[in-house]
Amino acid sequence: MKTIYHPYTPSRQDPGFLERTATGRDKLLSALLAGIEQKSRQAKHQLLIGPRGIGKSHIIALLHHKIKSSSRLMAKWLPVSFPEEAAGIITLRDFMEKVTRLSGEKLENEGLSDDAMRLREILEVTDGESSNQKATNQIRSFLIEWTEKNQRKILIFLENADRVIGDRITKRLPDERWLADLLMNEDIFYLIATSATFFKQTTDEDHPLCGLFRVDVIDELSLEESTELLIKYAAEEGRTALAKELKTRTNRTQAIYTLAGGNPRLLIMLYILIRNSDANITNVEAGFFSLLEDLTPYFQSCMAQLTAQEEKVLVAFAEGPEFLGPEEVGRNIHMSTDKVTAHLQRLKSTGFVKEIEKSTPFSCKGDEWALYRLSATSFRYWYQMNSEQNREMSEIFIRFLILYYTYSEIEQIYLSRSTKLLEGENASTVRTDARRELRYLEVAMRLAKKEEIQTLLTSLERGLNKKSPSEGIKHIYEDLLKSIRNILRF
Repeated sequence: MKTIYHPYTPSRQDPGFLERTATGRDKLLSALLAGIEQKSRQAKHQLLIGPRGIGKSHIIALLHHKIKSSSRLMAKWLPVSFPEEAAGIITLRDFMEKVTRLSGEKLENEGLSDDAMRLREILEVTDGESSNQKATNQIRSFLIEWTEKNQRKILIFLENADRVIGDRITKRLPDERWLADLLMNEDIFYLIATSATFFKQTTDEDHPLCGLFRVDVIDELSLEESTELLIKYAAEEGRTALAKELKTRTNRTQAIYTLAGGNPRLLIMLYILIRNSDANITNVEAGFFSLLEDLTPYFQSCMAQLTAQEEKVLVAFAEGPEFLGPEEVGRNIHMSTDKVTAHLQRLKSTGFVKEIEKSTPFSCKGDEWALYRLSATSFRYWYQMNSEQNREMSEIFIRFLILYYTYSEIEQIYLSRSTKLLEGENASTVRTDARRELRYLEVAMRLAKKEEIQTLLTSLERGLNKKSPSEGIKHIYEDLLKSIRNILRF
């Protein structure tokens, strides 16, 4: 099977692959393209907000490829992409020099050597300038002249804007004013930026950059969209049997979704781990918690933005049921419902929680009974992982096993592992991993058996309550007896 996934560098992916695997982002991509295609100057620049792995880089890479493949758009725009980490971009001068250097490289690749040479020349002219402000203004004047002459503006793709803009190039208020003036009053750049979190320059009305960006918060994929994405990857890898299984055995996609939420990177990395999971169940556990570790910097930065009271409310969601209302949260953390509601509004506006739509079966009458849930499902597991380090076994992973496998499958894996353990007495490390795996499987078997019996009995009761025809009752009984013999056969 071919390896096709670059989890951290979508820009290295084949454009066709990016197109085929784009899932749940059609409206956003259309809106971004519509903004780029506008003939008039851009009223606002674009900022995409979302946690690591949510698909920001995929969107940027796909958008860049779409523009490069359109001669009409390329005649209007010169698209340049900053390296994802944008290392060394500390000052406005660094930023403007990088834009100029990337633009020159792009023009050279297009065969426009004369234009590329002019951009290199302005960098040579400013290279000896000791004043950052003078050098930055010289580059600005040159780019204004160049874009007017060529009737072609520079489209900048910038990732990690919270770090590059928020923490670095506009750290000083005069620098922020300078950049705001450039973006607002000079029609030379259109900036499409991404950020893991909101940063003060875009949320605080006292900052010059506030209001200059149209902000889109990228949501997690739904269960249906997550299933679609997993099937697409299986198909891309030529795993037709697995693709068919994901379509028909919905418990498997539900299990993956339960762990990963709708975070595309987590979904695909879990998919990679479980596609051969019959041989490596403990690897799935280790891989899953490794993925959560990767999210630690993001969640830590999120928590750092919160007040102590907001953090307390958020933790109530990580420790409690999936859906909670203000009154229940207040009871759990000893806070008035009014205060909880106020904090939830703030958490909602900054993307930490979502309000459940009133049309869902979870809703109650009256706004005061609105229900909320975490925006990032993985936050619950990340919090629990860091709060329960001494727990011998993870309830999260046990739940995954029960969702992903049937009782019979768990039993078969258990018997296979038991046999291998007895045959591998000389491999102490393997034996330790195997014993841990067996403990997981034993607990999962017990719970899976209980759940399957309860499901079967519930199905029987429903059939009786509906007064089904005798053949229907007979069919239910046959299914029930067959399943009970299967799960209780020893």
